[in-house]
Amino acid sequence: HTLGSHWNYSQRHPKAFDQWQPSLFGIDKPVYTDLKIKPQLNNSYDNSILYTDWFLSQVIDTLKLSSPLSSLMYVADHGQTLYDGACRLAFHGHNTQYEFHVPAFMWYSDDYAVRYPEKITQLKAHRKSKLATENFFHTLVDMGDIRYPDDHLEWSFLSPQFKLHKRYVDSYGWTNYDNAAFKGDCREVIDKSKSK
Repeated sequence: HTLGSHWNYSQRHPKAFDQWQPSLFGIDKPVYTDLKIKPQLNNSYDNSILYTDWFLSQVIDTLKLSSPLSSLMYVADHGQTLYDGACRLAFHGHNTQYEFHVPAFMWYSDDYAVRYPEKITQLKAHRKSKLATENFFHTLVDMGDIRYPDDHLEWSFLSPQFKLHKRYVDSYGWTNYDNAAFKGDCREVIDKSKSK
């Protein structure tokens, strides 16, 4: 678990990664509700992503050197709303598509692919599947080829038993994300079967 790109973004990377300017680097307590700092806020966020990318590349390089049979899975815990378009919201906890739609990837060594070719076949087959964070525990355990009583391979996207499930998010109560409309520039997630 990393601190990643949580606020204050400019405190999530060293000076060498302060690439996009102007930024909030060196400002201890910026007034994040001030829309005038939107460019600095976005640049600081992008700089924190740059640093996370560098960090993950270091982890992968370490895995390559330390173990021929290795794999890594990364998923963000949530996204961010960053005054997108005319949206006057920033950060997370606002029930927006920007916060629920998150990046994830899996890296694996050549030896891992040789040892677990079916897992790699399934990973590639499901690379565009609609996933949710519920899938990641089961996939991570499956990635390590760990079995336990009552495991749920239908939740692992590395398994031929994988099945798509309804994806629920906590947006004004539990909302079926795949039956949602996205309202306004903030892209608020509203379940079509609920009135708001």
